[in-house]
Amino acid sequence: MTTVEEYHAQRVAADKTKKEKFIETRARLLSDLRNEALLSTDPVTVFASSFDGYGDSGTVYFISPKSMEYDLTEVENLLSRAVDMYADWNWYNNDGGGGTIQWDIKTDTMTIEGHYNETVTTLVDEIEF
Repeated sequence: MTTVEEYHAQRVAADKTKKEKFIETRARLLSDLRNEALLSTDPVTVFASSFDGYGDSGTVYFISPKSMEYDLTEVENLLSRAVDMYADWNWYNNDGGGGTIQWDIKTDTMTIEGHYNETVTTLVDEIEF
């Protein structure tokens, strides 16, 4: 049986591996996409996804740029992983939420903008009988 300490150590190691793979994939894609942009007469330099959820699940939707020769599946997966790793508010549980993520390959910046929904119950009127 796994102890709490062993489980925690396994989680920390898995998170570290996940972040290392993310950084490695991002660097490779950045190089590939910049090279693709240099060869294009109408270069794509910003990639984006939107995300939303509620209940106990969420989905990330890739917003495909105009046609490119490059297969964008890895870009889509990278943006989805970034949301999973860095959107640390509760956008996929209870009342839900959502947002967008953009990756600008000119400046190599990823920007996540998001929100969560919250239900507030207010007593409007009280009637006595």
